[in-house]
Amino acid sequence: MNRLISNVMDFEKLALSKVEYHFVENDINEVAREVCLSTGILSKRKGLDLRAELGEALPRIKFDKDKIVQVLMNLLGNAVNNTSSGSVTLSTQMEGNVVHVRVRDTGRGISAQDMQKLFIPFEKIEQLHEQEKGGTGLGLAISKEIVLGHCGKIWAESEPGKGSAFHFTLPVQERRRTA
Repeated sequence: MNRLISNVMDFEKLALSKVEYHFVENDINEVAREVCLSTGILSKRKGLDLRAELGEALPRIKFDKDKIVQVLMNLLGNAVNNTSSGSVTLSTQMEGNVVHVRVRDTGRGISAQDMQKLFIPFEKIEQLHEQEKGGTGLGLAISKEIVLGHCGKIWAESEPGKGSAFHFTLPVQERRRTA
């Protein structure tokens, strides 16, 4: 119940643009390593191989570390919870003027019909949530709002039986909207 209330409050603040971001120069690979360490215990319990494939010489970029940690925890947590065997891979790479972050799993994948529901608040994909009881249906919606607040993009790719990949980008040069 506490998690539901906290997620609803977080989402409302984000949706109403009432969240303060603390943009500071950070190393996305360092943040990715930290999140992998935190998620490693859960993946080991499930017998999954958790991999980090981090791009070399990525520039330090301005982002709100706590908020990006929240996005990565949501994406990695979902990937681990919805993968029964195989691996989960977190990767980073430079692409033009953005840093591209991807969480890929070898889970059962998501149907085209359910893909349309992924980032909608309170929408739960039954196929995905069979294993993850008690989810709020807000993790991906919150992640989307956070990434948009960084002037980035977020999307997913999946095919039933072949796993899923969730992607987001962060701009290398600051391009936040000003109020």
